[in-house]
Amino acid sequence: MIPSRTGILLALVMFSLVFYVPFEVKADVIEDFETLRIEPGEFHNVSLYLAQDEFLYCRFRIIDGNGIYFFIVDQEGQDAIINGSTPATKYKEKTYRAEDDQLNLVYFHVPHDSTWYVWFSKLSGVPYADSAVSIEGRIGRDFENPVIIDVNFPDGPWSGYIYVSFRIRDDGGLISKVELHANGTCVAVEYDYSETHDISGVEVEGVIRWDTRRRENSIYAVKLVAYDVPGCVCESAEVLRIVNNGILDFETGRLGVAVGIMLLPVISTVVIYRHYKHRVMDRFNKHRTWLEPLIALGIALYLWIFLRLVWFLFWLLFAGPPAIALFE
Repeated sequence: MIPSRTGILLALVMFSLVFYVPFEVKADVIEDFETLRIEPGEFHNVSLYLAQDEFLYCRFRIIDGNGIYFFIVDQEGQDAIINGSTPATKYKEKTYRAEDDQLNLVYFHVPHDSTWYVWFSKLSGVPYADSAVSIEGRIGRDFENPVIIDVNFPDGPWSGYIYVSFRIRDDGGLISKVELHANGTCVAVEYDYSETHDISGVEVEGVIRWDTRRRENSIYAVKLVAYDVPGCVCESAEVLRIVNNGILDFETGRLGVAVGIMLLPVISTVVIYRHYKHRVMDRFNKHRTWLEPLIALGIALYLWIFLRLVWFLFWLLFAGPPAIALFE
């Protein structure tokens, strides 16, 4: 008969085998070092199992010393190093030298499943091997969504071009794109921005522009959507804005107004002449001597005004957003 303690132990083992569910522990930050000191002949590496198409980032800054030799290898490459040989492939291999407190960003798209090793090396035979170095930095897996810190939607109603300012942060890698959505549809992707990198992540600040004239006048639920390189997404809260473009907000409307301005003096002159034709001709014949140069001057002035209007019309149609401001 099996002793009671042995029976209990076997029962616990069987229970563990039946109900054990394997899982992968994911951590955004694999290692965060404020000051890492590597002496000549030493190295520092960090390992983590990563699946194909995952992303690994490494941000670091040399705070003391001349430089450091950096590379990434998979398990096969690591085994080669342990056995005293050179790995067949080193990923992101580069020598970083100290440059005015420069922040270095290594972003690695994993090509296959493996345990991956991030190396900082001062071993013999590599660049800067004869001097110590101190670095600060962070190594992590990029799988979390970016965060929209701030977004500013102008007050409505909207017409013509509108500009939405934003500030977005990603503690992982890089922001790949920012979109403006209206009623669930992307309506704008063009934006000007600036990036600020630090050890803990990247912050993007910019302005996105939307030409509301490409949509019908209506009420729109508008939001900002940001993506990072691995495809993680974050969205702002939706706001309701009225789009209300008038005739002068469109090129065709401005064209009609400009043509009307050009034709008005011509039509007015023809109408006046037809109504007062005989009286005009009598007075013209009576005062022909001094009226001829005056008429010539008037025709020249009219041609000058006409040409200026033609130039303005051409500028209005092809100058783009600066011309719109004249009518807003």
